[in-house]
Amino acid sequence: MRRKWFEKARASGAEIAVDGYEFALKRGTRPSRDLVVAFSSGRRFALYRHDFGRDALYVADPELRYFLKDADGLAREILRFVEREGYERVLFAGSSKGGFGALSVARLCARRRPSRTFHALAFSPQVRLFPHNPSLYFSSYRRLERRGSAKPRLMRDLRRHGDVSSAGSHPNLVVEIVFARDAEVDRAEAARLRGSNVVHRVVAGATHGTAFHFMCHGMDRTEIRERIRRAYRRSGDADVRQTRPSDMRAMVEEVARSAVKEPPLNLLIDHLLGRRPAPMTRGERVAASARRWFDALAVSAEKTRSFALGQS
Repeated sequence: MRRKWFEKARASGAEIAVDGYEFALKRGTRPSRDLVVAFSSGRRFALYRHDFGRDALYVADPELRYFLKDADGLAREILRFVEREGYERVLFAGSSKGGFGALSVARLCARRRPSRTFHALAFSPQVRLFPHNPSLYFSSYRRLERRGSAKPRLMRDLRRHGDVSSAGSHPNLVVEIVFARDAEVDRAEAARLRGSNVVHRVVAGATHGTAFHFMCHGMDRTEIRERIRRAYRRSGDADVRQTRPSDMRAMVEEVARSAVKEPPLNLLIDHLLGRRPAPMTRGERVAASARRWFDALAVSAEKTRSFALGQS
């Protein structure tokens, strides 16, 4: 049944292809020039059954490499799709590894198109993968570092794109990051992300699955319990098992209390898409200039290295 569902999702392709990634497109239930790009934290498409009320492009990284493989190519192809389809507002969203992917690709798109505004919504994301982050306990992170040690190309991508803490300082990228107040690792990762265009939204409790606080809006406790149980049961991701609360009843209670106060997911997205970038501070302008210089230097060095390898 799972394979049949996944193959059906793959068949609804978006005429976009990047080696190593899976894509699916769902058209919205109402006419809109908005697009949500949903990055999965696992091998399956995240939020595929959720109705965003607008078009949604789903992106999955089956090898769980935090969307680092050819991140530049991934951003380039998504931009081509956005411009070919004529979308006016684009929001990148994801949770955990998907949150990292959303921030990473949104940042790269913002660099490529400085004249248009992008938005990113990240639930309990990892923010710094490189240099080594001792706080990250996820199995996928340890595996990523081992792979990077053995594969120079992946290590190059990890070095270039493994820290997204500067995402909030881009003048054309508006970011909202969501984390639980008592989740120590998630709170520390969120603190790395600063800037005039960053909003930190703190929810109650200690769960890593902060998206539930918005997806379960309006549900009673029985519905919330079933929604959470079903999500954890279906996932074959070792990271999800690691972050599963030992007391599911406590998680249901904190989500039930929070879901009364927090907006539903679609309304949260509406509010974020309606935000405009704030003017950059002088320090942010200097940092942005330095970052552009560093990026240009890195690209030049990579071209020189590729040319030298081709001549050898």
